Parts: sequence; structure tokens; C-alpha cells
Amino acid sequence: MKLREAMPGVNPSNLTLYPDPAKAASVATGPNEMPFLNPYTGQVPGTGSTGMRKFLRVMTDWHRWLGLSGEKRSLGKAVTGAGNLSFLFLVITGIYLWWPQTWTRRIVRMIVCFRLGLNPKARDYNWHHALGFWCTIPLVLVIASGVVISYPWASNLVFRLAGSEPSFQSGRPGGKPGMGRDMAQVPLQLEGLDKLVQNAGNQTQDWQSINFRLPRANDKTVAFTIDTGSGAKPQHRSTVVLDRSSGNIVRSERFEDMDKGIQARLWMSFVHSGEY
Repeated sequence: MKLREAMPGVNPSNLTLYPDPAKAASVATGPNEMPFLNPYTGQVPGTGSTGMRKFLRVMTDWHRWLGLSGEKRSLGKAVTGAGNLSFLFLVITGIYLWWPQTWTRRIVRMIVCFRLGLNPKARDYNWHHALGFWCTIPLVLVIASGVVISYPWASNLVFRLAGSEPSFQSGRPGGKPGMGRDMAQVPLQLEGLDKLVQNAGNQTQDWQSINFRLPRANDKTVAFTIDTGSGAKPQHRSTVVLDRSSGNIVRSERFEDMDKGIQARLWMSFVHSGEY
């Protein structure tokens, strides 16, 4: 492979392709590495901003586990989960304190609308309530979805509210397929891959990206994640699993075909990350 010639010792896992002929393909090779490939020649024009990727990885580790690693991550996750619950309590009690005893047009206008020409004290009162009202909507979504991610009981509650049985495991459902450490030791087997990619792309004419794990020698199928949007909305993603030998579809699943609980849980993940 051209990639291994340019970067000896690299162990590629996932490949992302785009329909734009001027856009380079990207390969996941590590937590802070994503080399770009010329989709026609396989040459490596660059590796992107490794410094920025490392920075974002550090920020993610702090956000999820307070920067802890190994067995200590469970402690970090417990602390961040408790923080989510605390913030949710603050927001809900803030709504209670804000809630007017009587609803009139004048009171609603004083609370939700920014007013000009007020004296400093009245202006501060008005801005505090108006900012609080409009910020409450995204805050509740971001914090509540964080609680769902932090606690299995909250995730199970989402499934039950959607009328489904809990079935979600750790990780983002419907996300990009990953690769375990043991699988990294199995050699790649790329024969016939071009045909599989073409068959996957033919399933959706307006696709914007196709992501898949590069097949290993012992893989009998290849799963493709096809996105018809910007990558920020789960309802634009679908999964197509193809048989490696025949190229036939083994399984195809669109967002609307998924269990309602999975759909709700997916929506929560994308809302919390800000992508949605």
C-alpha cells in the first residue's frame, strides 16, 4: 500500500471516502493520526494537524474522565456523571424559581424579551431572566443527554420512554465501526475492495461520505456507514453490510428502520456532542 510506503509501520483501520473528486480520502491510523490519501493514486499528501488532534484528544479525556487513564477512568467517569446530575438539578430548580405565579402578556414580555432603555437595575433584572430563559432550552438538552450517557439507568429510561427494551451497549450506536487491539494483529486483505465500495455507494445515490473498517483476512463481510448529510445528524446515516466474496447485501439498515429506542439514544448522543 502507498500509505505503508510513505509511513512505515502504520496500521490503518478505517477509511473514509467522499464523492467530491477533489477531496482526499482519510485513513484512521491512531488516536491522533489521520493521514490523507489521493483516492486515485494512493499517495499521501499530508497527515493533517496532528497537534490539534492531540489537543482535542486531551480535551476529550478531561471531559469524559478528568484526564485519568486505565482503571482510574471509572473514578473520573463517576465524578463527571455526578457533575451532570448536579447541573441538571440547578437548571430544573432555576426553571422552578423563574416560573411566574400568574401568566400575563406583560410578565412574559418582561421575562423572555430583551428590553432597551431601562435603568441599570431593571436592565440587569431583565437581561438575567431573558438570557436564562433562552439558555435553558439548549442547556436542558445538553445536560440531560449527558446524564443519559453517564448512567446506564438513564439510558435504559430513554429506551423505555421510546417503547423499547434497553439494548444499547457502550459506545455510540450507529457510529463509525472501530477496531479492537486483537484485530490489529490480523493482516489486511483488500482484494475485491473496489467492487464492494462501488456496490455500497450504489445503494444511495446522494451519499456524502462512506466510512468502513478496512477488511482483515478473516472477515467474511464488510460494513459500510453511508452518510447523506454533513455527518452531524444520525437520521442521515445508514449501514450496508456486504458479503466479501459475492458483493451481495447481507444486511441494510436505515435510521428509520432502527428500533425507536436506538433512534432516541442516537439522537441523545449527537445532541450532547453539539453535532446535531
